[in-house]
Amino acid sequence: MFAPDLESERTVIKWLEDSGSHPDRISISSNRQWVQFDALVSEVQTLLHTSYHIYEHEGSGRLNVACDECIRELYRIAELPVGTRVNSSNKLGIFQGLGQLYSQNDVGTFNRLFTRIPCSKGNPELRSIDGGRGSTSSLTDEVGDESNLDIQASHHIIYPQGQALFSTDDPPTQNNYNYSGFLNNYLDGIDGSYCSFTAFGITGNSNSTDPPLDPPYPNPKNAGKPGAFPGPLDCGTQSPTYVTSISYGGPENTLGLPANYQLRQCAEFMKLALQGYTHVVASGDSGVAAGGEDGDNPNGCFRPAGQTSGPGTIFNPDFPSNCPYILSVGSTEYVNGGRERATQAFGSGGGFSNVHARPSYQSAAVASYFASQTLPFGSYDLTDPNQRIGSGGGLYNRGGRGYPDVAALGYNILIVTRGFPALVGGTSASAPIWAAMLTRVNEERLKRNMPTIGFVHPALYQNATLFNRTGFPTATGWDPVTGLGSITLPNLFRIFGVA
Repeated sequence: MFAPDLESERTVIKWLEDSGSHPDRISISSNRQWVQFDALVSEVQTLLHTSYHIYEHEGSGRLNVACDECIRELYRIAELPVGTRVNSSNKLGIFQGLGQLYSQNDVGTFNRLFTRIPCSKGNPELRSIDGGRGSTSSLTDEVGDESNLDIQASHHIIYPQGQALFSTDDPPTQNNYNYSGFLNNYLDGIDGSYCSFTAFGITGNSNSTDPPLDPPYPNPKNAGKPGAFPGPLDCGTQSPTYVTSISYGGPENTLGLPANYQLRQCAEFMKLALQGYTHVVASGDSGVAAGGEDGDNPNGCFRPAGQTSGPGTIFNPDFPSNCPYILSVGSTEYVNGGRERATQAFGSGGGFSNVHARPSYQSAAVASYFASQTLPFGSYDLTDPNQRIGSGGGLYNRGGRGYPDVAALGYNILIVTRGFPALVGGTSASAPIWAAMLTRVNEERLKRNMPTIGFVHPALYQNATLFNRTGFPTATGWDPVTGLGSITLPNLFRIFGVA
């Protein structure tokens, strides 16, 4: 609706190219409202007829006083002193998939410019599953902004603790990923029993369905291709980390995953949580419409049963944030005065699941939200056997698992990607920040011979008053945009008994 005409678009692009910007570094946003480009400082100075300067902080001599320092300042995260001995088993896990590869060059540049992490300690340990690759030396096509962000946003919080990168699926599969299934191969890799686990009518991976939901290994379609994983499927070949950050997701109702697939997977996350392993997941960047602009329904919502065309009207929750045993993280942004608020630049994902019922640990918090709000749209309740999705014109499941659980900064996060510093945004930044803070909590607990935290939700919801309020001005406690809100590391230490 607000996109400029093509002539205006071409004029701007020609201006950039005439000023020295290579066409490969110029792109158009998905809504065609923005022209995006990467450029050297010298090129921008010529383009805008101005000069840029780097300012040095007078007290510390550092060239940056924001980015990593800003995050630590906001959440009162004290850096671990140089030489601190840490538990070698307490690495922060980062999930990498869907063709994403981090750049060692970018991570090294970021650490050199903005952190105290030496080059020799900057790269995560690769824990490959089914032939997954770790990094690339390329500065163009193969570089994944997602992986760069996850690693760079979190390592400075935990250093000298390390990171472990879980990279799933071989290059032929990654480069042509046409499976609806997601995360099953990762779960196989860290828990061998999941390969043959039966629940909700499914045994093992869904790679024998037509079409298969999960990539099979060995995969006859990839025979002879460079990098093809010969199989068999990796089952329990990698050790899980106590905390793992996952910045990927998709629409619960339109991704093509049946409910029993999601229920079986969520049961595995429950088992892992009860064993002391926490999974932290980004809540998505499309508000209540996790479908985004994909498919034939570009508003991201989905259509009620019987409607085959026209815009979707029913809110589309995010998977796997919909699982009650995953810690779902929404996004905030920083405003003047050292405060946070719900992100305005994009819709931080939130809502109520149609697959998972509301867990008891959040019943009081969600009930309080509904009691304090008069929402301008109706609901249905799938706990009522007489109702179904969309009953009575409702747009969301009032009886479903509410998400996100918590929030953290997710806008204007500074990283280095493809050789250049860049400001990025998304709940993909918020999740690794939370995961890093929980890794710090586990470090303190392990020092005291205490078990790792695992299933964190009950303790967090029981201590809602220790959170920073970042949601709707009229909503106290929990809300479906920022959850309970953000929190400082000292308050997390208090909740988990290591203050």
